[in-house]
Amino acid sequence: MARPTKADAQATRRRLLLAATAAFSRRGLQGTTLRSVAQEAGVTMPTIHHYFGSKQGLFDACRKQAVQELASELVPLGTFMGTVRDQVVTEASTELPLLVERLVREGSRAARSHRMALQLVWRPLVDDGWLDPVWTKTVLEPFLGQITSALAEPLGRSPVSLRLDVQGVVALTLRYALSTPEHLAQLAGLPAPASPADGERTVTALDDHLVSLAQRLLGVRND
Repeated sequence: MARPTKADAQATRRRLLLAATAAFSRRGLQGTTLRSVAQEAGVTMPTIHHYFGSKQGLFDACRKQAVQELASELVPLGTFMGTVRDQVVTEASTELPLLVERLVREGSRAARSHRMALQLVWRPLVDDGWLDPVWTKTVLEPFLGQITSALAEPLGRSPVSLRLDVQGVVALTLRYALSTPEHLAQLAGLPAPASPADGERTVTALDDHLVSLAQRLLGVRND
């Protein structure tokens, strides 16, 4: 019997990671069985053991991929934040609301685009009260530090109090990104979306709210 080609092996591994990420994000490590993942991916149980060794090994691989996926979306924002001090000074306060708006809207879009990966790294918070430690240490904490460092001087803010405000905006942005348009409409007291276009309008309305909230919280509103 012919051995699988490298391309076939990579495709099988990707299919397994996709099925397992969906299962782990919905049910967590304890609530997910390898048999259900195998059925979803269309493979046998020995195939999972061949590629990942165990359920824990599969979970760790999914988590690593999710963190890398989310981190890649933050690279453009991180690069942008690295130029903030050159672009914005205290005297140019009219630029700050636009800066905050761009950060919130692009962050919200990135989070929604990778909702399943976000569900996976947030799952430990539901199960154990902690965000995924790899995500926290390698992505979230450096990102919060980068934003705080870039904005503290232009805003004339204490880094400690600013970081807490920024964290609040980030947490709410991620919280909204985890919700369906139907749930967002329920939270906002809006009519349930009757079409994809209605759903998009609901998401836009919540993004507008996030922008306004972030601008008020950071003290950069011009009105």
